[in-house]
Amino acid sequence: MKRIISSILVLFVLTLIVAIPVFAVEKNKNVLLPATEMVDHDYFAAGDTVKILGTVNGDAYVAGGTIIVEGKINGDLLTGGGNVTVSGNIQGDIRAAGGNVILNGADIGGNVTVGGGNITIDRLTVIQGSLVAGGGSVQIFAPIGRGVTIGGGSVLIGNSVGGDILAGVGELSLSPEANVDGNLTYWSENEVNIQEGASVSGKIKHETPPRAATKGKDFDKGIATAIAGFALMVKLVDILWLIIVGLALMFFFPNYTTRASDYIRTKFGLALLIGFMALIVTPILGIILFITLFGIPAAITLFIVFLLMFWFGRIFAIYTLGRFVLAKAGNKNAKAWAYIVGIVVYLILTIIPIVNFITDILITLSGVGALLALKKIYYTELKQKKLI
Repeated sequence: MKRIISSILVLFVLTLIVAIPVFAVEKNKNVLLPATEMVDHDYFAAGDTVKILGTVNGDAYVAGGTIIVEGKINGDLLTGGGNVTVSGNIQGDIRAAGGNVILNGADIGGNVTVGGGNITIDRLTVIQGSLVAGGGSVQIFAPIGRGVTIGGGSVLIGNSVGGDILAGVGELSLSPEANVDGNLTYWSENEVNIQEGASVSGKIKHETPPRAATKGKDFDKGIATAIAGFALMVKLVDILWLIIVGLALMFFFPNYTTRASDYIRTKFGLALLIGFMALIVTPILGIILFITLFGIPAAITLFIVFLLMFWFGRIFAIYTLGRFVLAKAGNKNAKAWAYIVGIVVYLILTIIPIVNFITDILITLSGVGALLALKKIYYTELKQKKLI
Protein backbone atom coordinates (compact mmCIF):
# COMPACT_ATOMS: atom_id res chain seq x y z
CA MET A 1 0.00 0.00 0.00
CA LYS A 2 2.89 2.32 0.83
CA ARG A 3 4.25 1.83 -2.66
CA ILE A 4 0.87 2.63 -4.22
CA ILE A 5 0.44 5.81 -2.18
CA SER A 6 4.01 6.88 -2.99
CA SER A 7 3.26 6.50 -6.69
CA ILE A 8 0.08 8.54 -6.29
CA LEU A 9 2.08 11.24 -4.49
CA VAL A 10 4.57 11.45 -7.37
CA LEU A 11 1.78 11.61 -9.95
CA PHE A 12 0.06 14.30 -7.90
CA VAL A 13 3.08 16.57 -8.10
CA LEU A 14 3.83 15.70 -11.73
CA THR A 15 0.39 16.99 -12.72
CA LEU A 16 1.45 20.39 -11.40
CA ILE A 17 4.01 20.85 -14.19
CA VAL A 18 2.35 23.58 -16.19
CA ALA A 19 3.44 26.97 -17.43
CA ILE A 20 2.47 29.49 -14.74
CA PRO A 21 3.35 33.10 -15.55
CA VAL A 22 1.32 34.81 -12.84
CA PHE A 23 0.36 38.29 -13.91
CA ALA A 24 -2.62 38.93 -11.61
CA VAL A 25 -1.28 38.98 -8.06
CA GLU A 26 -3.38 40.15 -5.14
CA LYS A 27 -2.60 40.20 -1.43
CA ASN A 28 -5.22 41.94 0.68
CA LYS A 29 -7.26 41.22 3.78
CA ASN A 30 -10.27 40.52 1.56
CA VAL A 31 -9.92 39.72 -2.12
CA LEU A 32 -12.79 39.73 -4.60
CA LEU A 33 -12.80 38.91 -8.29
CA PRO A 34 -16.23 40.26 -9.37
CA ALA A 35 -18.56 38.23 -11.56
CA THR A 36 -18.23 40.83 -14.32
CA GLU A 37 -14.43 40.68 -14.40
CA MET A 38 -12.29 38.43 -16.60
CA VAL A 39 -8.59 37.69 -16.05
CA ASP A 40 -6.74 36.63 -19.20
CA HIS A 41 -3.72 35.30 -17.32
CA ASP A 42 -2.97 32.96 -14.46
CA TYR A 43 -4.32 34.36 -11.20
CA PHE A 44 -2.79 34.44 -7.72
CA ALA A 45 -4.63 35.69 -4.63
CA ALA A 46 -4.06 35.54 -0.87
CA GLY A 47 -6.09 37.04 1.96
CA ASP A 48 -8.29 36.41 4.96
CA THR A 49 -11.24 35.92 2.63
CA VAL A 50 -10.90 35.27 -1.10
CA LYS A 51 -13.91 35.14 -3.43
CA ILE A 52 -13.61 34.30 -7.10
CA LEU A 53 -16.88 35.06 -8.87
CA GLY A 54 -15.48 36.04 -12.26
CA THR A 55 -13.60 34.19 -15.00
CA VAL A 56 -9.92 33.21 -15.02
CA ASN A 57 -8.50 32.22 -18.40
CA GLY A 58 -5.62 30.33 -16.87
CA ASP A 59 -4.74 28.64 -13.61
CA ALA A 60 -5.78 30.01 -10.20
CA TYR A 61 -3.54 29.87 -7.11
CA VAL A 62 -5.46 30.86 -3.99
CA ALA A 63 -4.61 30.84 -0.28
CA GLY A 64 -6.55 32.25 2.66
CA GLY A 65 -8.70 31.71 5.71
CA THR A 66 -11.96 31.42 3.80
CA ILE A 67 -11.97 30.65 0.09
CA ILE A 68 -15.06 30.71 -2.13
CA VAL A 69 -14.85 29.88 -5.82
CA GLU A 70 -18.09 30.40 -7.72
CA GLY A 71 -16.71 31.63 -11.03
CA LYS A 72 -15.14 29.87 -13.99
CA ILE A 73 -11.52 28.71 -14.07
CA ASN A 74 -10.35 27.77 -17.56
CA GLY A 75 -7.38 25.92 -16.11
CA ASP A 76 -6.39 24.32 -12.81
CA LEU A 77 -7.29 25.45 -9.29
CA LEU A 78 -4.67 25.10 -6.55
CA THR A 79 -5.94 26.28 -3.18
CA GLY A 80 -5.30 26.00 0.54
CA GLY A 81 -7.21 27.53 3.43
CA GLY A 82 -9.22 27.07 6.60
CA ASN A 83 -12.56 26.72 4.82
CA VAL A 84 -12.67 26.05 1.09
CA THR A 85 -15.89 26.02 -0.95
CA VAL A 86 -15.91 25.42 -4.70
CA SER A 87 -19.15 25.70 -6.65
CA GLY A 88 -17.93 27.05 -9.97
CA ASN A 89 -16.83 25.60 -13.28
CA ILE A 90 -13.25 24.27 -13.23
CA GLN A 91 -12.06 23.15 -16.65
CA GLY A 92 -8.85 21.55 -15.36
CA ASP A 93 -7.84 19.87 -12.12
CA ILE A 94 -8.49 20.85 -8.51
CA ARG A 95 -5.89 20.46 -5.76
CA ALA A 96 -7.21 21.67 -2.44
CA ALA A 97 -6.28 21.45 1.23
CA GLY A 98 -8.19 22.86 4.18
CA GLY A 99 -9.87 22.30 7.50
CA ASN A 100 -13.23 22.01 5.75
CA VAL A 101 -13.43 21.45 2.00
CA ILE A 102 -16.79 21.52 0.22
CA LEU A 103 -17.48 20.95 -3.47
CA ASN A 104 -21.01 22.27 -3.89
CA GLY A 105 -22.47 22.12 -7.38
CA ALA A 106 -19.01 22.33 -8.98
CA ASP A 107 -18.41 21.18 -12.55
CA ILE A 108 -14.87 19.80 -12.76
CA GLY A 109 -13.42 18.76 -16.09
CA GLY A 110 -10.28 17.12 -14.71
CA ASN A 111 -9.08 15.32 -11.60
CA VAL A 112 -9.56 16.27 -7.95
CA THR A 113 -6.93 15.91 -5.22
CA VAL A 114 -8.15 17.05 -1.82
CA GLY A 115 -7.05 16.81 1.80
CA GLY A 116 -8.82 18.13 4.89
CA GLY A 117 -10.46 17.50 8.22
CA ASN A 118 -13.95 17.30 6.72
CA ILE A 119 -14.54 16.80 3.01
CA THR A 120 -17.99 16.96 1.41
CA ILE A 121 -18.71 16.56 -2.30
CA ASP A 122 -22.42 17.05 -2.95
CA ARG A 123 -24.52 15.29 -5.58
CA LEU A 124 -24.82 18.43 -7.73
CA THR A 125 -21.07 18.32 -8.33
CA VAL A 126 -19.68 16.49 -11.36
CA ILE A 127 -16.08 15.22 -11.49
CA GLN A 128 -15.06 14.08 -14.97
CA GLY A 129 -11.70 12.66 -13.89
CA SER A 130 -10.44 10.75 -10.86
CA LEU A 131 -10.55 11.57 -7.16
CA VAL A 132 -7.75 11.34 -4.58
CA ALA A 133 -8.90 12.33 -1.09
CA GLY A 134 -7.69 12.12 2.49
CA GLY A 135 -9.55 13.38 5.55
CA GLY A 136 -11.15 12.62 8.89
CA SER A 137 -14.65 12.53 7.42
CA VAL A 138 -15.17 12.16 3.67
CA GLN A 139 -18.62 12.19 2.07
CA ILE A 140 -18.91 11.71 -1.69
CA PHE A 141 -22.34 12.14 -3.25
CA ALA A 142 -21.15 13.26 -6.71
CA PRO A 143 -20.55 11.02 -9.74
CA ILE A 144 -16.84 10.34 -10.32
CA GLY A 145 -15.82 9.78 -13.93
CA ARG A 146 -12.82 7.58 -13.16
CA GLY A 147 -11.28 5.85 -10.14
CA VAL A 148 -11.17 6.85 -6.48
CA THR A 149 -8.21 6.61 -4.09
CA ILE A 150 -9.16 7.58 -0.57
CA GLY A 151 -8.01 7.53 3.03
CA GLY A 152 -10.11 8.59 5.98
CA GLY A 153 -11.66 7.83 9.32
CA SER A 154 -15.23 7.70 8.02
CA VAL A 155 -15.94 7.48 4.28
CA LEU A 156 -19.31 7.44 2.53
CA ILE A 157 -19.71 6.92 -1.21
CA GLY A 158 -23.15 7.79 -2.54
CA ASN A 159 -22.97 7.91 -6.33
CA SER A 160 -21.39 6.27 -9.38
CA VAL A 161 -17.64 5.67 -9.66
CA GLY A 162 -16.34 5.00 -13.17
CA GLY A 163 -13.32 2.95 -12.09
CA ASP A 164 -11.68 1.14 -9.19
CA ILE A 165 -11.83 2.22 -5.56
CA LEU A 166 -8.71 1.92 -3.41
CA ALA A 167 -9.34 2.88 0.21
CA GLY A 168 -7.66 2.83 3.61
CA VAL A 169 -10.39 3.68 6.13
CA GLY A 170 -11.82 3.27 9.59
CA GLU A 171 -15.36 2.85 8.27
CA LEU A 172 -16.52 2.60 4.66
CA SER A 173 -20.14 2.77 3.51
CA LEU A 174 -21.77 2.57 0.09
CA SER A 175 -25.25 4.14 -0.03
CA PRO A 176 -28.06 2.71 -2.21
CA GLU A 177 -27.10 5.19 -4.96
CA ALA A 178 -23.50 3.92 -5.15
CA ASN A 179 -22.50 2.12 -8.35
CA VAL A 180 -18.84 1.12 -8.70
CA ASP A 181 -17.77 0.24 -12.24
CA GLY A 182 -14.63 -1.59 -11.15
CA ASN A 183 -12.98 -3.29 -8.19
CA LEU A 184 -13.25 -2.27 -4.55
CA THR A 185 -10.08 -2.82 -2.52
CA TYR A 186 -9.98 -1.51 1.02
CA TRP A 187 -7.86 -1.71 4.19
CA SER A 188 -9.96 -1.56 7.34
CA GLU A 189 -10.67 -3.25 10.66
CA ASN A 190 -14.35 -3.22 9.69
CA GLU A 191 -16.33 -4.76 6.87
CA VAL A 192 -17.63 -2.37 4.25
CA ASN A 193 -21.28 -1.44 4.69
CA ILE A 194 -22.84 -2.01 1.26
CA GLN A 195 -26.44 -0.90 1.56
CA GLU A 196 -29.25 -2.46 -0.43
CA GLY A 197 -29.29 -1.07 -3.95
CA ALA A 198 -25.54 -0.36 -4.12
CA SER A 199 -23.46 -2.37 -6.58
CA VAL A 200 -19.82 -3.21 -7.33
CA SER A 201 -19.23 -4.66 -10.81
CA GLY A 202 -15.74 -5.97 -10.05
CA LYS A 203 -14.13 -7.82 -7.16
CA ILE A 204 -14.35 -6.76 -3.53
CA LYS A 205 -11.11 -7.31 -1.62
CA HIS A 206 -10.86 -6.66 2.11
CA GLU A 207 -7.38 -6.30 3.58
CA THR A 208 -7.27 -6.26 7.38
CA PRO A 209 -4.48 -4.12 8.84
CA PRO A 210 -2.50 -5.67 11.75
CA ARG A 211 -4.37 -5.22 15.02
CA ALA A 212 -2.74 -3.20 17.80
CA ALA A 213 -3.94 -5.79 20.29
CA THR A 214 -1.89 -8.63 18.76
CA LYS A 215 1.56 -9.50 20.02
CA GLY A 216 5.08 -9.57 18.68
CA LYS A 217 5.58 -9.02 14.98
CA ASP A 218 1.92 -8.26 14.22
CA PHE A 219 1.97 -5.48 16.82
CA ASP A 220 5.19 -4.04 15.39
CA LYS A 221 3.83 -4.30 11.86
CA GLY A 222 0.66 -2.48 12.87
CA ILE A 223 2.63 0.40 14.37
CA ALA A 224 4.90 0.53 11.32
CA THR A 225 1.91 0.64 8.97
CA ALA A 226 0.26 3.43 10.94
CA ILE A 227 3.47 5.45 11.05
CA ALA A 228 4.07 4.93 7.32
CA GLY A 229 0.54 6.08 6.47
CA PHE A 230 0.82 9.15 8.67
CA ALA A 231 4.26 10.01 7.22
CA LEU A 232 2.93 9.84 3.67
CA MET A 233 0.01 12.15 4.52
CA VAL A 234 2.41 14.62 6.17
CA LYS A 235 4.59 14.47 3.04
CA LEU A 236 1.61 15.28 0.82
CA VAL A 237 0.63 18.30 2.92
CA ASP A 238 4.26 19.43 3.13
CA ILE A 239 4.67 19.34 -0.65
CA LEU A 240 1.39 21.19 -1.19
CA TRP A 241 2.42 24.02 1.15
CA LEU A 242 5.93 24.12 -0.32
CA ILE A 243 4.29 24.81 -3.68
CA ILE A 244 1.89 27.46 -2.38
CA VAL A 245 4.42 29.29 -0.18
CA GLY A 246 7.22 28.95 -2.73
CA LEU A 247 5.16 30.50 -5.52
CA ALA A 248 4.03 33.26 -3.16
CA LEU A 249 7.64 34.12 -2.26
CA MET A 250 8.61 34.02 -5.91
CA PHE A 251 6.02 36.56 -6.97
CA PHE A 252 5.93 38.79 -3.90
CA PHE A 253 9.73 38.81 -3.39
CA PRO A 254 11.23 37.92 -6.79
CA ASN A 255 14.57 39.69 -6.27
CA TYR A 256 15.21 38.11 -2.89
CA THR A 257 14.30 34.65 -4.19
CA THR A 258 16.63 35.00 -7.17
CA ARG A 259 19.52 36.29 -5.03
CA ALA A 260 19.15 33.40 -2.59
CA SER A 261 19.11 30.93 -5.47
CA ASP A 262 22.13 32.59 -7.10
CA TYR A 263 24.04 32.34 -3.82
CA ILE A 264 23.38 28.60 -3.59
CA ARG A 265 24.30 28.11 -7.25
CA THR A 266 27.58 30.05 -7.10
CA LYS A 267 28.63 29.32 -3.50
CA PHE A 268 27.09 25.95 -2.78
CA GLY A 269 29.92 24.73 -0.55
CA LEU A 270 29.89 27.89 1.56
CA ALA A 271 26.10 27.76 1.86
CA LEU A 272 26.36 24.16 3.10
CA LEU A 273 29.01 25.14 5.65
CA ILE A 274 26.96 28.06 6.99
CA GLY A 275 23.86 25.85 7.20
CA PHE A 276 25.81 23.14 9.02
CA MET A 277 27.17 25.66 11.53
CA ALA A 278 23.63 26.93 12.13
CA LEU A 279 22.47 23.34 12.73
CA ILE A 280 25.16 22.87 15.39
CA VAL A 281 25.27 26.29 17.04
CA THR A 282 21.56 27.16 17.23
CA PRO A 283 20.44 24.23 19.44
CA ILE A 284 23.44 24.73 21.74
CA LEU A 285 22.67 28.42 22.10
CA GLY A 286 19.00 27.61 22.71
CA ILE A 287 19.85 25.13 25.48
CA ILE A 288 22.17 27.65 27.15
CA LEU A 289 19.41 30.26 27.10
CA PHE A 290 16.86 27.73 28.32
CA ILE A 291 18.74 26.88 31.52
CA THR A 292 18.56 30.52 32.60
CA LEU A 293 15.23 31.78 33.88
CA PHE A 294 15.28 35.05 31.94
CA GLY A 295 16.50 33.34 28.76
CA ILE A 296 13.53 30.97 28.36
CA PRO A 297 11.43 33.34 26.15
CA ALA A 298 14.47 34.01 23.98
CA ALA A 299 15.18 30.27 23.72
CA ILE A 300 11.62 29.51 22.65
CA THR A 301 11.73 32.31 20.06
CA LEU A 302 15.09 31.05 18.81
CA PHE A 303 13.80 27.51 18.33
CA ILE A 304 10.68 28.73 16.49
CA VAL A 305 12.81 30.87 14.16
CA PHE A 306 15.19 27.91 13.77
CA LEU A 307 12.39 25.59 12.61
CA LEU A 308 10.86 28.18 10.28
CA MET A 309 14.26 28.93 8.78
CA PHE A 310 14.90 25.26 8.03
CA TRP A 311 11.47 24.88 6.41
CA PHE A 312 11.67 28.05 4.30
CA GLY A 313 15.30 27.42 3.36
CA ARG A 314 14.29 24.38 1.31
CA ILE A 315 12.28 26.60 -1.03
CA PHE A 316 15.36 28.44 -2.31
CA ALA A 317 17.40 25.26 -2.69
CA ILE A 318 14.56 23.49 -4.53
CA TYR A 319 14.22 26.50 -6.84
CA THR A 320 17.97 26.32 -7.53
CA LEU A 321 17.67 22.61 -8.33
CA GLY A 322 14.89 23.33 -10.82
CA ARG A 323 16.87 26.16 -12.43
CA PHE A 324 19.80 23.78 -12.87
CA VAL A 325 17.62 21.14 -14.56
CA LEU A 326 15.97 23.66 -16.90
CA ALA A 327 19.31 25.25 -17.74
CA LYS A 328 20.52 21.86 -18.93
CA ALA A 329 17.42 21.72 -21.13
CA GLY A 330 18.19 25.16 -22.57
CA ASN A 331 15.47 27.09 -20.70
CA LYS A 332 16.87 29.67 -18.27
CA ASN A 333 14.03 32.17 -17.93
CA ALA A 334 10.97 30.21 -16.79
CA LYS A 335 11.02 31.03 -13.07
CA ALA A 336 7.79 29.30 -12.00
CA TRP A 337 8.54 26.35 -14.26
CA ALA A 338 11.91 26.01 -12.55
CA TYR A 339 10.38 25.85 -9.09
CA ILE A 340 7.78 23.22 -10.05
CA VAL A 341 10.43 21.12 -11.80
CA GLY A 342 12.58 21.44 -8.69
CA ILE A 343 9.67 20.22 -6.54
CA VAL A 344 9.22 17.17 -8.77
CA VAL A 345 12.93 16.27 -8.75
CA TYR A 346 13.10 16.82 -4.98
CA LEU A 347 10.09 14.57 -4.40
CA ILE A 348 11.47 11.78 -6.57
CA LEU A 349 14.86 11.92 -4.84
CA THR A 350 13.30 11.85 -1.37
CA ILE A 351 11.38 8.66 -2.19
CA ILE A 352 14.59 6.72 -2.95
CA PRO A 353 16.13 5.07 0.16
CA ILE A 354 19.49 6.51 1.34
CA VAL A 355 19.35 9.12 -1.43
CA ASN A 356 16.40 10.72 0.38
CA PHE A 357 18.48 11.39 3.51
CA ILE A 358 21.37 12.89 1.53
CA THR A 359 18.98 15.01 -0.55
CA ASP A 360 17.20 16.42 2.50
CA ILE A 361 20.52 17.29 4.16
CA LEU A 362 21.90 19.08 1.08
CA ILE A 363 18.65 20.90 0.29
CA THR A 364 17.97 22.02 3.86
CA LEU A 365 21.49 23.08 4.85
CA SER A 366 22.24 24.93 1.61
CA GLY A 367 18.91 26.76 1.84
CA VAL A 368 19.52 27.80 5.46
CA GLY A 369 23.06 28.86 4.59
CA ALA A 370 21.80 31.09 1.79
CA LEU A 371 19.20 32.68 4.08
CA LEU A 372 21.79 33.54 6.72
CA ALA A 373 24.34 34.75 4.17
CA LEU A 374 21.78 37.02 2.50
CA LYS A 375 20.81 38.44 5.86
CA LYS A 376 24.39 39.60 6.34
CA ILE A 377 24.65 40.86 2.75
CA TYR A 378 21.45 42.91 3.03
CA TYR A 379 22.57 44.31 6.38
CA THR A 380 25.89 45.42 4.87
CA GLU A 381 24.18 47.01 1.85
CA LEU A 382 21.68 48.90 4.00
CA LYS A 383 24.45 50.10 6.29
CA GLN A 384 26.49 51.37 3.33
CA LYS A 385 23.45 53.30 2.12
CA LYS A 386 23.05 54.66 5.66
CA LEU A 387 19.53 53.26 5.88
CA ILE A 388 20.27 51.65 9.24
